[in-house]
Amino acid sequence: MLFGLMSISRSWALVAPWPALAAIAMYVTSNARVRWLLSCQYHRPNLLGHATLAAGVLVLFAFVATMMFASEAARNPELHPAKRFVWLLAIVVGSPLTVPLYWALHIQRRV
Repeated sequence: MLFGLMSISRSWALVAPWPALAAIAMYVTSNARVRWLLSCQYHRPNLLGHATLAAGVLVLFAFVATMMFASEAARNPELHPAKRFVWLLAIVVGSPLTVPLYWALHIQRRV
């Protein structure tokens, strides 16, 4: 139990979507068409400076989540060394998709 509140599987489940959320946030804050649409449609001051800062913080959280899952994959005794390397590479390269997949296939069923 994590601090007596939730199981380890659930706490990892809270961390698993961070890379995907960070990828979406970076797309929204860096896409010029989306920024233009927001400024034209809502006629409000440009608050994307704050959104960009928030997306940057979310990217840092996603990096931490990716490294947590990568270290877990590297230490997983259930995997053959070749599979460990493949999972490690997949998590680092394609974390928005593979981190939730690794959680569903390997971490959730452990607990």
